[in-house]
Parts: sequence; structure tokens; C-alpha cells
Amino acid sequence: MVTKTELDSPTPRVTLSSCLDVSQWQPVIADTRKPVKLPTNRLTKYQVLTTLEKWPQGWRVVRDEPQGKKC
Repeated sequence: MVTKTELDSPTPRVTLSSCLDVSQWQPVIADTRKPVKLPTNRLTKYQVLTTLEKWPQGWRVVRDEPQGKKC
């Protein structure tokens, strides 16, 4: 969802809010490839704010910030 726009600035910019779902991800220890035990109360779906700017080559992501908030 678009949460902010600055289309009239010298470098047009938009901010998006999205939900990242990591519930199916299985982290592993790099050396052993064994699964990591995760806390049961960890966030598995959380909000991410992404800022994009329009450059001559097209839109570019300039910031991608997890918010630590449930979505």
C-alpha cells in the first residue's frame, strides 16, 4: 500500500507499506546446515516500509526498513 508520495520533488519518491511473511522460512546454521531453534513468540509476519526514488533508469529502492510491528 502506498503510504506517502513526493512526486513533485526533484527526485520523485514514494513510500510503501507491506507485510513480509517469514513463517515458512527455516534458518540453518551455516557450517552444519542444522535448523536453528527459534523462539515461539517471534514475529513471523511484520510490517516493512520501503522508499523508492525515480531515477532516469527507473524506480530504485533506496530504503527497506522492517518495523518490528505485527501485520
